[in-house]
Amino acid sequence: MKFTSEAAQRRIDKIQQILRQSSLTINEISESIYLAPRWTRAYLNYLREEGYIHISSYRRQACNAYERYVALYRWGISNDAKKPAILTQAEKKRKQYAALKADPEAHELALKKRRAARIKPQRDWAASWIPTKN
Repeated sequence: MKFTSEAAQRRIDKIQQILRQSSLTINEISESIYLAPRWTRAYLNYLREEGYIHISSYRRQACNAYERYVALYRWGISNDAKKPAILTQAEKKRKQYAALKADPEAHELALKKRRAARIKPQRDWAASWIPTKN
């Protein structure tokens, strides 16, 4: 796509006005200029290649069952911020366990489930005649 048309230049001007005020994510920009996120990303990629905008920082954003880092764009010439390192499996487990410990009812339920999983059912004398797969 070429960004030389009059409509494209108007959108770029809107993006410039918005990003001069504050750092925003792609979704926030697309909502404010009434453009689909896919096309907003195309405009932002073009502006980054031309050197008009940069990534000022990253924001942690919750998505369903996981978290991810989302880039915040800002108007101006500067170096892009480094993306934070993702959590290791051990760090994720520690975080999940801390969240579980913070809720006493959920923690008690998890402990009960763990205890119940260790119980092996015993056959009683009345059902001993039924053949089983061993």
